[in-house]
Amino acid sequence: MATANPPRDKENRENSEDTFELELGRVRKEIQSTFGEVNKLGDFVNKVRGIDYTSKKQPLVSVCKKGSGNEKLYNPLGVKIDNQTGNIYVADQWNHCVKVFDSTAKYLFKFGDSNGNGQMNYPMCLAICRNRILISQSSHCIMNYQLDGKFISRVGVSGDGELEFNYPWGITIDESNGDVYICDSSNNRIQILSDSLHYKSQFGKDILTEPLDIKLNRDNIFILDDQILVYTFSIKI
Repeated sequence: MATANPPRDKENRENSEDTFELELGRVRKEIQSTFGEVNKLGDFVNKVRGIDYTSKKQPLVSVCKKGSGNEKLYNPLGVKIDNQTGNIYVADQWNHCVKVFDSTAKYLFKFGDSNGNGQMNYPMCLAICRNRILISQSSHCIMNYQLDGKFISRVGVSGDGELEFNYPWGITIDESNGDVYICDSSNNRIQILSDSLHYKSQFGKDILTEPLDIKLNRDNIFILDDQILVYTFSIKI
C-alpha cells in the first residue's frame, strides 16, 4: 500500500484548472520555441493529450478515462516519449505506477505498482536516457527503472542535504554525459547527480521558488518555478 502523502495542492489547481492550463500553455510555448520538447506539468485533466501550440489546434489524441484500470488514469502528472520506440510513458500519479502506451496510444504495460523495493508512491515527473527511466516521487526520492519496467534502484530520502529531497518535481538528463538535473522543489534548488546517481552539485537556492520543471539545450538550463517564471542558467554552473 502507498503510504506517502499526496503532492501538495498548489493553490488548489484542480479547481482552477482552466486558468492554470492556459497560463502554463503560454509558458510551454515560450520554452518550446527555445529548446524543443517540454514535459507536461500539472495535468490534472485525466487524459493523455497532444497539443500543437504553434498552429493552435485542439488536442490531437485524447485517451483514457479516470479510474484505476489498465487503460485508465487517475491524476496523471508527467509524460515522456522514448525516441527509440515511440512509446509513451505516463506517471499515473494516484494509481502509483507508470503506464506505457505505444505511439498510437494503445496500452502496453505498467510498472511500479507491485509490492517491494520498486513500489511507487505518487510518481510525478519522468526522464528517459540510456535505456532507463528516472521518476521523481512525492515520497522524496528518485526511482530508477529499465524501460521495460524492471526496477534498478532508489535514490534519496527526505531532507535538505546532499541526495536529500523535499518534493522533487521536474527531472531531466544531459544526454552528453548522463548528468541528472532534479528540481528539489520545496528545498528551492536544483540538485545535479552523476550518471551513476551520485551527488555532484546544486544551485538556485537563493534564486528559485519551488522549481517545477527543468530542460536543457547545448548551452543553457531552463527552469520553470512555482511563480510561473522561467529562469535561464549557463550549462557551466
